[in-house]
Amino acid sequence: MSAFVQSGQLHAKLDHLQLMELNSVRPLLPMTLDKANEMEAAAAKVRRTAASSSSNRSQGLNSSSVMHNNSSYNN
Repeated sequence: MSAFVQSGQLHAKLDHLQLMELNSVRPLLPMTLDKANEMEAAAAKVRRTAASSSSNRSQGLNSSSVMHNNSSYNN
């Protein structure tokens, strides 16, 4: 169990648990699963924001180069 915690993984497969072992971690499961879902949702939001930000930057670069090219035609 400590190796799993130190590894930093979010998911684990538990095989061959005894009832006593299950009952000892049962109170932790709902809170832990909720926190894992919150972390996954936050990571997805960061990915969406980063993708949107990079797409906006690339569109801004394209439109500024178009404006620059158009201004050279006006001269």
